[in-house]
Amino acid sequence: MKHQDTESTATNNFQATCAELPEKPHRGTIQWTAIFARLHNYLSGRTNANDQEILRFCLYQLFHSMDTLYQTALPQLAASASHDTNSKVYLHYHTWHQLQHIQRVLERMESLCHLLNDTMNTVLNDLDRTAKQAQSPIDAEDETWHASHEQAITDLSIYLDRWQQCNQQRLPIAAQFADYLSVVPALAQTDLACQSILESANAIFSLILPAFPATTHYDDAAAIISLLDLLQRIDQLLLHTNLLLPVLHTLIKHYSIYAQIH
Repeated sequence: MKHQDTESTATNNFQATCAELPEKPHRGTIQWTAIFARLHNYLSGRTNANDQEILRFCLYQLFHSMDTLYQTALPQLAASASHDTNSKVYLHYHTWHQLQHIQRVLERMESLCHLLNDTMNTVLNDLDRTAKQAQSPIDAEDETWHASHEQAITDLSIYLDRWQQCNQQRLPIAAQFADYLSVVPALAQTDLACQSILESANAIFSLILPAFPATTHYDDAAAIISLLDLLQRIDQLLLHTNLLLPVLHTLIKHYSIYAQIH
């Protein structure tokens, strides 16, 4: 019972630090159709419908994974360092559990990024292949759509701001595991990697997708620039995710050995 109470207290203490942030909308209420509308309209008839669905699915799941990472997994790991308990075994077990949670989220993000990378290369090839026979896309951006689009951008911005605030307020990973810096030198880069992932997320969800070319005729140069920018951000996500995963693997291995001994 005491372990449960201390875990709840630590988590509640962290949540209190975010109390002044704007209340976030429920993820299910974000109007993703409006966010993806321009991308969908531009690619329709020029790329495989399955590839378009993969893009939307992966970006949607990537957003959810990042929300879990920055508002649940990382804060709970940091909260474990402030648990008021004399049980060293419990602290090791709890930290081990939270490290595994973060690892699962990052592995999911890694898989999504690989799938996005492959699909976007196919989409870019399709745009190049269909450039000459492309017909004008349907422009369905009426006042109602613009209102939905603006509201969706506002909702996404609230999430991105919360991720940033929660990431800044948590205990740095390098500080929490400072005793392992000599064994795992890459620990020193983990918090910078977490910040870099946030920067890529901000670029993807607040800049690239909302500003995808909206035209009454095809402007492949602008569209390709946006897609290449998106592809670059996905590559950066992969780079920093792949920096974090080996560190987590080493820490999990250490805590797993300790748990087995005790």
